[in-house]
Amino acid sequence: MSISAYLLYLMMAIILLWMWVRVRGKSLEEIVQISADEHHALTDIFEEHPRGGSWSEFCNWQK
Repeated sequence: MSISAYLLYLMMAIILLWMWVRVRGKSLEEIVQISADEHHALTDIFEEHPRGGSWSEFCNWQK
């Protein structure tokens, strides 16, 4: 098996471990609510940001 396959499996294991740590002890309803809150927070930020510009301008605007 090539080295890229091992790296892919390692990345997948890290993502699964990260997800398991985040959702451990929470119900499905709590997980969905947290995800919805994060989604709405991001959409609010993007709606307020003026369209166009560079990444550094966006970072400065967020500060």
